[in-house]
Amino acid sequence: MRAGGGGGAVLSLSTIADCAAWDGGGVFATDYANVTLQGGSRVTGCHARNSGGAMAVHKDSHVDILEGSVLHDCNATAWGGGMLANAHTHVRMMQSSILECGGGRAGLVLTWHSTLLATGSVRVPRIELAHNAAAHTRSPRCALPASHS
Repeated sequence: MRAGGGGGAVLSLSTIADCAAWDGGGVFATDYANVTLQGGSRVTGCHARNSGGAMAVHKDSHVDILEGSVLHDCNATAWGGGMLANAHTHVRMMQSSILECGGGRAGLVLTWHSTLLATGSVRVPRIELAHNAAAHTRSPRCALPASHS
């Protein structure tokens, strides 16, 4: 799925499975896009040849991953097997997970000049922060790495 140019999408009770792309194997959001995964939506089995196996978020875009939604079993050859958040983006996770994803150089989630905000019950085993990025939690039930809470 691709969103850009100020457009957006809301996925509810939806699955994106077994997709591949250069960036953002399952979801690619760029240029002020707004994307929401909610109601247990899943991105699973997706691959990016470059970055963001399940999801790549670029250029001032906003993504919400809510209500039991999961990025699962996705990978990227280079950066952020689960997710790449790049170029002043904002990602909010609430009661959601990024599980069993991998990337060649940066692992599960890579944020670059971006913000990842986790609230509620969130499971993200590993986050890489680079160049003015931040990961914040607002709940003791968030399973973000201790060094980034």
